[in-house]
Amino acid sequence: MLKFNAKFLSQADTATESMTKQWKGSLSHIGPVQMSTPLIKSLGGITTCGMVTLMSGVMIWGAARLRPFTDVTYLDELALAAFAWQHDWRYLDSTAGPKGPSPDQPAALSAAMTLRRLFVSSILNSGNWHSFHPPIEKAAHMISVVRFILTKDELKAFNKWLKVSRERLDLIAPLPNLKQRDFNDFENEEAYDLYCSPRRGQPLPPLVLNAEEISTDCDLAVEARKFLQSLDHKTNRYLKNPKDMKALRFVGKPY
Repeated sequence: MLKFNAKFLSQADTATESMTKQWKGSLSHIGPVQMSTPLIKSLGGITTCGMVTLMSGVMIWGAARLRPFTDVTYLDELALAAFAWQHDWRYLDSTAGPKGPSPDQPAALSAAMTLRRLFVSSILNSGNWHSFHPPIEKAAHMISVVRFILTKDELKAFNKWLKVSRERLDLIAPLPNLKQRDFNDFENEEAYDLYCSPRRGQPLPPLVLNAEEISTDCDLAVEARKFLQSLDHKTNRYLKNPKDMKALRFVGKPY
């Protein structure tokens, strides 16, 4: 069973049972595009930070399944970097590889690259960080891919974890009912970003993805900051170094 906390996030592995299902290519298992499916409807109602946190957990499930068959180091690193991205988009190095489209074969590599592509496209630039809409569709696509590649027993555990995590995020990261307004209604980009910020929500730590209950006296803001300070840009390709962040007008001390 996977554990989703700072200690185990990049160390989880599932069974090494072969991938016996027929993988049909990188675009064959993501679910309907631009359609309101039951899965998409079930994911609504949480902030962008909540959605990205959930996507990080989904990707780690996928990485754990694929680890015996292909290199998934970049998926582990991206999942960690996404928690820094929640604090400020300048933390993320969107130029980091592996680059290029997802190949259709071999199956494990294709699945891993598909998960990476879906995730990166959701948090690629500052516009995503300031977006009024959480990346629900991309999250649903990632869930569909992971469900396809998991073994039968793993799938049961994953669905249980997903339900528990989703219910918890409903409580700690509810999406505010804020009226959507046109960008041209604001005098500048900063004003628009400030208006949208409640929809992004507060940064969350990985511990909210633990299957176990979280202590009621746990300060999630403090835990999120602690996790951010534990990250090392020198060992994670998706984390920018402080010098590059400062060049992008980052305010304060990174990490």
